[in-house]
Amino acid sequence: MGNDSSGERSEFLEWLDESVESEPEAKLAAREEEVRLYLASALRRARNEAGLTQAQVAEASGLRQSVVSRLESSDHNPTIETILRYLSAVGANLVMSVTVGDEVLNATALAERSVLLPEAAAREAKVRGISLSEYVLSSLAAGAQSSYSS
Repeated sequence: MGNDSSGERSEFLEWLDESVESEPEAKLAAREEEVRLYLASALRRARNEAGLTQAQVAEASGLRQSVVSRLESSDHNPTIETILRYLSAVGANLVMSVTVGDEVLNATALAERSVLLPEAAAREAKVRGISLSEYVLSSLAAGAQSSYSS
C-alpha cells in the first residue's frame, strides 16, 4: 500500500535520538509523538484495507466522525477504549508487547486471545450500565480466574 517511508523514518529517528539523547523529557516527548504517528498510520491503513470511510467507521463504532478523524491524524491522546472501538469497527486487532531488556512481555495476555470487540460486547456493557473497557476488564478477570481455578 502507498508510500513506504521507512528509510526516511529511520533517518529521522536516528537524528532524533542523537538530538535528544541528553534530554530525558525531550526523548519522552519524541517517543510519545512516534507512538501517536504510528498508531494514526496503522488506523488509517486498517480502515482503508477494510474499504470503509471515516463516516462508516464512526457509525459502526459509535464514535463521532470528528473523533475518527482525530484518531487518524494523531492530534490527541485517545483512550484504549476508543482505539478498541475503532479497531472493532474495521475488523482489526490490537496486539501490544512490552520489552524489558531482551525479554518481551506480551501485554495482551496470550497472543491467541484476540482483543476484538464485537458489537455484542458493546451491547452487553450498555445493558450492565458500564463502559466497554470495564466490561472487557471484568470479562478478562473472570476468564483468568476460571483458568486458574481449574
